[in-house]
Amino acid sequence: MKRSAADTFTPDTETRPMTNFITLTARGLGALTLASCALAAQADTTDSSRSGQLASQIDLATLEFDVSTSSDLRIWTDSWQSGANFDPLLSLFDQGGQLLALGDDVDGPFPQVDAGQGMLDAGLLLTDLAAGHYSLVVSASPNYPLGGMLVDGFTFDTETPVAFGGAGQPGGQWSVRFSLSDAAPVPEPATLALMLAGLLSVGFAAQRRR
Repeated sequence: MKRSAADTFTPDTETRPMTNFITLTARGLGALTLASCALAAQADTTDSSRSGQLASQIDLATLEFDVSTSSDLRIWTDSWQSGANFDPLLSLFDQGGQLLALGDDVDGPFPQVDAGQGMLDAGLLLTDLAAGHYSLVVSASPNYPLGGMLVDGFTFDTETPVAFGGAGQPGGQWSVRFSLSDAAPVPEPATLALMLAGLLSVGFAAQRRR
C-alpha cells in the first residue's frame, strides 16, 4: 500500500481522502480555485503554485482543482533542480477519474510549457479545457498510471518504498505551477455598451451619406 504524501496544503473541511493516498481539494482554498470567469473582458492569466514532499518513490501527491469556464491551462514542475530532487511525473484526471493527459521530461516527446522547467521537469499544456473538477497526481517517474482510470493505480503500487533524501537518493521535494488563461474572454457590460454605441454611430453615419 502506498503511503500518503505529505505536502504544504492545509486540509479544509472539504478534503476527501481517496484510496491509498491523500487528496487535498482546492475548493475552499482560493489560491487553487482556478476561476477564469473573473477574467472578464481581458485574456488575463490566473497563476497559482503548490509544493510539498514525497517520502519515497511509491508516494503520490494529489491536487484537486476546479475550472469554472472553458480555459487554456498550463501546468509544470520546476522542482527537479538539476537532480537535487526526484524526476517528477504529472497525470491529469477528470472528475470521473479518466486519464486526460500525461507529462514527463521535457527532453522527450512532452512539451516544455515554461522556461522555468529543467530537463527532467514535467509539463502539461491543455487548450480549451472544459469547466469541471480535475485531479492532478504528482509521482516520481517512471511511476506511471497503470491504465486509463485513476482507480487502476500506479506502476510502483506494490514496490518496497525507498526513501528520498538517503544515500545516493535525490530529495523528495516537488513544486507544481498552474497558469490559467480565459479561452474565450467575455466583454464586460460597460465594454459591450461602448462597442454597441460605436456600431450604432457608424451605422448612423453611413445612412447619412446615402
